Amino acid sequence: MLDFYLIRDDQATPDYPELGSLEQVGGLDEKCFKMLKDKGVIPGNFDYYTDFRWDTSLSKRILEHIQEGELKTDSCVENLVRLLERAAQHKCGLIAYSD
Repeated sequence: MLDFYLIRDDQATPDYPELGSLEQVGGLDEKCFKMLKDKGVIPGNFDYYTDFRWDTSLSKRILEHIQEGELKTDSCVENLVRLLERAAQHKCGLIAYSD
């Protein structure tokens, strides 16, 4: 599972054990992540097995891309939209850790 946490853009990237200070907002399984990459929703340079971070700007662009397309009915897309909307509500980016 790829777990997503809210993180402010100006906040240092914590090591995995220090995540208790971050709010977890959900996750994506490998199948959904691959499908989202194949559809061009998640940029191709991100890997399911490598931890990564999306700043507020990138999170917003991904959300806008989804809303402009016809992907809203897909359950994997809907799951990602929920993560991105939570980030937008908190004016944060997202950091993902693969476990």
